[in-house]
Amino acid sequence: MDRDKELMVFLARYRFATYDQMAFALDINRDSLRRRLRKLHAQKLVEQHEVIVTPMKIWQVTADAVEFLGADRRAPLDMKPSTVTHTLGLTDLGIFFEKHGETVVTETEILIGDRTSKNMAALQYQADHGRPGPVRAAPSHTPDLILMPNFSGRARRAAIELELSRKPPRKLKQILALYRDADDVDVVVYYTDQPTVWRLIERAAAAVGATDKVMLRAWAPDARSGLTAR
Repeated sequence: MDRDKELMVFLARYRFATYDQMAFALDINRDSLRRRLRKLHAQKLVEQHEVIVTPMKIWQVTADAVEFLGADRRAPLDMKPSTVTHTLGLTDLGIFFEKHGETVVTETEILIGDRTSKNMAALQYQADHGRPGPVRAAPSHTPDLILMPNFSGRARRAAIELELSRKPPRKLKQILALYRDADDVDVVVYYTDQPTVWRLIERAAAAVGATDKVMLRAWAPDARSGLTAR
């Protein structure tokens, strides 16, 4: 794939990324990445922003890039600090999983059923061969990420949730009950940096009988995102 297009597809999948995240994820030489971003910025295909949650500039594709890619991708997101923090955290997680050989389907790819995404195509292939298709725990809720079964190793499909703030207990129980009954998810892994959120998830999972399906993992931001531990 052309490196410029690969860069835009990465940003379209993950929505936001810092310079360091992109360089690491795509194994791009820093000078080459700088030149490519400068060119794409001049063509109005990417844009950069400064936000209070990270000292690093963050990048995203523009509406023109979405049209250029010819994909049913979402328009760029707003710049709310909570949105940026959560999105950069998911970019960290997605990069981590992909560097370890996982096939990652992002929330964006799931929501729009992106027909141009090779990972979404793999998910659809499983659906066509007896495995349920993309999970939506509820019409108003989609996993942050999905890890596809790895046929050379892990055989379970995992939904990944990055939970950085407290959800109302009732809402969390509703989501976990739907995960409990979902045939297209084998395990849901919650990442959080808040002990109170960890305990809330544990209690909600126990209350709806989803303990066997829920895993909890401590989360800390990667230095490449520029986020700081809270």
